[in-house]
Amino acid sequence: MFSCEECGRSFSRTIALKEHQYIHSGDSPFTCNECGKIFTRAANLKIHMRIHTGEKPYSCEECGSMFTNSGALKTHQRIHTNEKPYGCPLCRKAFSYAGGLTIHLRTHHETERPYVCDFCSKGFVRSTDLKIHVRLHTGEKPYCCDQCGKEYVRVSDFRRHEQTHQAQKPYPCDQCDKIFSYLSTLRNHQRLVHPGSLSCDQCERTFSSAAKLKEHCEAHANDSFSCGVCAEKFYDRDTYHEHLKHHEAPPHV
Repeated sequence: MFSCEECGRSFSRTIALKEHQYIHSGDSPFTCNECGKIFTRAANLKIHMRIHTGEKPYSCEECGSMFTNSGALKTHQRIHTNEKPYGCPLCRKAFSYAGGLTIHLRTHHETERPYVCDFCSKGFVRSTDLKIHVRLHTGEKPYCCDQCGKEYVRVSDFRRHEQTHQAQKPYPCDQCDKIFSYLSTLRNHQRLVHPGSLSCDQCERTFSSAAKLKEHCEAHANDSFSCGVCAEKFYDRDTYHEHLKHHEAPPHV
């Protein structure tokens, strides 16, 4: 066995010890040739490279979903087994994913709001919420309607306004023939008129079909709907694509 002189941890191979020692030295010798991201372990770089190559060598035997690493597969399989190993210490709620418990604690028990406003000291669960809040202090309104010149702090408010000019109703209900201008209105309609019996144990959203719940839960496990522009994360494809359209809106100069 080979032991680390810094912390005493033992390893069966010298290469494993050498990679471990990078943690203490602060060195990150493994660099991705595609994006420049650096890693302390060659194994982590190998897993990261699959983002660029599209390789997903781990497959779920239950549904065939593919994953880049064994940890993501294991987390996904809890959808099928209904395993919920992460219990809330303050209530009886349990979660399949550690991230679900973290969000639950922040939003329901207010144990952590790590993003704090420099102007008023108000805390937020997500960095994106803080970024929007700061605009209330600075007066920044980066989204401007090219039809009437009205300006908005939030891109979602801008998109709603934009649809009033377009007179579009792009969100149909899959349970009846009603259609809606806004995704939020559709969700309110489905919750009140077609109450779903299937709910996500991470964020408590409800769904009218097992297929949509499955897609949503896989997004939690995969973190697959993450915006490349602002890093905000989403847990269903529709909301993610709606958000991407917001970045196409011309900012006010």
